[in-house]
Amino acid sequence: MEEKKSTHWLDALSDGSAGLTTISSCMSVCDLQCNNYYKLVTAEIPLKIPEKRPPRLRVYKGNQVINDQALPGIASSVQSLYIDENEPKMPIIAVSVGPSIFFYRNMKAYFKYTIPSLMIEPLEQEIWRKLVVERQVNYEKLINDLKTMNFSQMSSLSQKLISLSESEREEFIRENSEPKLTRLSTIVCMTTIYKNIEEEKEPNCLIIVTEASDIFIMDIQNFGILHTARVCSFKATPDLISASGSYQNDYKIIISTREGSICILRKNWLEGREIVKLERAATSMSLLQIDQTIVVLSKSLMCYSKKGKMLWSLNMNDTVMCMCPVPLPHLGVSMICVALKNGLVQLYSQKNLIDQFQVGDTVLAMYFGKLGLEEQVLVLVTINGNLLIKILKRTADFSNPMVTDKKVEDEPSDMKIAIPKKSKIFVEQTVREKENAIAIHNIFQSELWRMRLEAAKVTVDILRTGDSTFSGDLQTPIKLLAQCDGLGPDFLLTLTLENISATKIVTNLSIIIHANPNHYKVDKQSVDLTPLVPGIPLITDFNVSIQITSENLLPPDMTLENSIIRVLIVKEKFAKPLIASTVVMPQPELQMLGTI
Repeated sequence: MEEKKSTHWLDALSDGSAGLTTISSCMSVCDLQCNNYYKLVTAEIPLKIPEKRPPRLRVYKGNQVINDQALPGIASSVQSLYIDENEPKMPIIAVSVGPSIFFYRNMKAYFKYTIPSLMIEPLEQEIWRKLVVERQVNYEKLINDLKTMNFSQMSSLSQKLISLSESEREEFIRENSEPKLTRLSTIVCMTTIYKNIEEEKEPNCLIIVTEASDIFIMDIQNFGILHTARVCSFKATPDLISASGSYQNDYKIIISTREGSICILRKNWLEGREIVKLERAATSMSLLQIDQTIVVLSKSLMCYSKKGKMLWSLNMNDTVMCMCPVPLPHLGVSMICVALKNGLVQLYSQKNLIDQFQVGDTVLAMYFGKLGLEEQVLVLVTINGNLLIKILKRTADFSNPMVTDKKVEDEPSDMKIAIPKKSKIFVEQTVREKENAIAIHNIFQSELWRMRLEAAKVTVDILRTGDSTFSGDLQTPIKLLAQCDGLGPDFLLTLTLENISATKIVTNLSIIIHANPNHYKVDKQSVDLTPLVPGIPLITDFNVSIQITSENLLPPDMTLENSIIRVLIVKEKFAKPLIASTVVMPQPELQMLGTI
């Protein structure tokens, strides 16, 4: 086979003796020791069933295995997450095995979570109740009734019972005289989204998808379920998942099922919605940062929008084995990397072939991201257990697509853009604007200058009268806040004066309260203030009472418009006040007047 080499990648490692067999969903990288050195974490998937040795969870530093421990079963997904909001931010490794998730911190067992049990069928409960009390001669009939049920809807205890021989059943029933029927689904895939902020090493949420079409969003900080949803409204078995966003703001979850459906789940939805129906199940899927979903179907590569509309499709030369996204934010490019069965690895930007290279074996798993001290690294695992690591050159340029004779199917020609019809009113308005363009422009300019003139007049009037809560004098920059408390007829007027200068101290200030003596009575008409220091507010209280008549009524000439008190901030040797503010006093409660 002719070797095809790329000028954009550096060959960092090619270990033919690694003996690693895994899939893309069981590969992840993380900074295990919080030293910005990222290591490869992978779960081994045995290709020979049954395998004598148990599956392993391994951590690679280069081509060296620095941590190796047994797993209780075959893993379906490996994810790295963060739970700490403060430094140091120590990652957690989540490994899904069967119905459980095993969490590791510092590569030591940290927590085990098992998904909630499914509902047990009433028929199964009744059969087990009878098995415990019936004689052996009646076992055959009850077990035959048990076999009429769907095997996938049985509890693990019933599944084991019907698989035993007749001689072993009696002892098994005797050992389980008090049966605990539990029916646990299997976790088929997992992924992560951010919890709050979409930044590196910020806390994550774990998304769990089970074979029973349940979706759980878990808060890793307390291992509690934040949200539960269904994949779709009809019966389907999920297979692949991809997600983006944050739980607190907005997120999108794309799920592919074995029946060929592509479903989307958004924030606060209780069940997903089908957006695409494929001919058969997808072999790989990825949600890009540009809200496009890339789906692989054997020898086809298809791109769909978030609404399920096909944007483009490509016919590949060979079967696609795996795929992974290749985001390059420093270049403003979001690509996908596709590995073919013949050992060819290709990179696409949209439908354009950007780069390709040949490896000596079929690639079974891929991962792109940080590794070691490098930012952009492509990790490849072949079907024969070889481990390949390629580093993207910092000078790599993907602006020019490669020339290829491959047939590209563009967007379907029957796709029409929904353009609204031109109404009669729209046409008449367009004609009117064309005929009177000069007049319309002059009117707009006239109104604009009139608005500017009115704004200037108001500004000059405020500066002249000082009717504002801010001082117009640059030498004494102060700010006044007024607050009135009480139900009436007695109120507490609180004035807060603040020096908004950075360094200047304001002195020789006084507060003068001016009110209509027929309406209000103030305990003090003026107060001399201490020097105002920047950043320290000065609070002064005034007791204000309404002049109630002998019949416990408000003054006859008192209205909402004249229920005001003027507050003046004056400075020694200044002819006009620095601040002249108007405080609108509230009306007293009628029941309070009656108690006087």
